Order: sequence, then structure tokens, then C-alpha cells
Amino acid sequence: MLETSRYIHLNPVRAKMVEKPEEYEWSGYSMYIGNEKESLIYSERLLCYFNDKNRELYKRYVESEII
Repeated sequence: MLETSRYIHLNPVRAKMVEKPEEYEWSGYSMYIGNEKESLIYSERLLCYFNDKNRELYKRYVESEII
């Protein structure tokens, strides 16, 4: 699940459409990392893999693959 989420959130970056995943307007990534209020997503299930459902840890996990 984590790998799939990271893959999806990094697709616009890898396609060189944006520099950062949160810049892609059609992504829920900003909601997962806490930059925007959640709507249409339920981050709880994904964030439960990180201590205290820490959004910053999730952000580091996703962005660690940006080359």
C-alpha cells in the first residue's frame, strides 16, 4: 500500500510536470501531508503505518525517492 501511494504521488514529479508532489493540483498528496484540509480522502489508513500517524514521516518516505 505504501509503495503504491508513493508511486502515485511521485508520478507527476517523474513526468516532469511539477518539481514537488504537492504542486500537482489533481493530487491528494497535500492533504496526506497536512498542507490542505482533507476532503475526499481518508489518510488514517495510510498514515497508520507511521508512528503516531505522523504526516512528516510519510512526507519523508514519499520524497526520499525523488531524484
